[in-house]
Amino acid sequence: MSTKGLTRIALSAALLAAVSQLAIPLGGVPLTVQVFGVALCGSLLGKKEGVIAVAVWLLLGAAGVPVFYGFQGGFTHLLGYTGGFLWSFLVLAFCCGFKKSSAGLLGVAACHLLGTVQFALVSGNGPWISWMQASLPYLLKDVLLALVGIGLSKRLGGKI
Repeated sequence: MSTKGLTRIALSAALLAAVSQLAIPLGGVPLTVQVFGVALCGSLLGKKEGVIAVAVWLLLGAAGVPVFYGFQGGFTHLLGYTGGFLWSFLVLAFCCGFKKSSAGLLGVAACHLLGTVQFALVSGNGPWISWMQASLPYLLKDVLLALVGIGLSKRLGGKI
């Protein structure tokens, strides 16, 4: 991997850390703009580098660096109520790497499916209740954020 590629990945992981702080706490699942950051990174960097950038961000957070929402870090965040959404950002970045809105929407669907499953497992609620609490209120926002991220990437000319 080139120095330019490594720099793009590092800057994208830093962008995700910054975007993660833009949130409104709403109980179990905060209202964030992380989907925008992941979609933008995936679309700008492509499938491979976009996934690596998200993986770097996740590894930094898991190691305790305060890159997650609320300047938090630690592996327990990946195992908690919102951990499924965090893990699924890898899939979202990959899908957005195709630079097509339809692929981004598939990524958002995967994100919400995986996020809801982990929320259900951690909370002990059934799938329907978990979907109503952790996914439905955020679904339209995430669809719009993913489309904006992909659209901005196209306006920026694809790769940086």
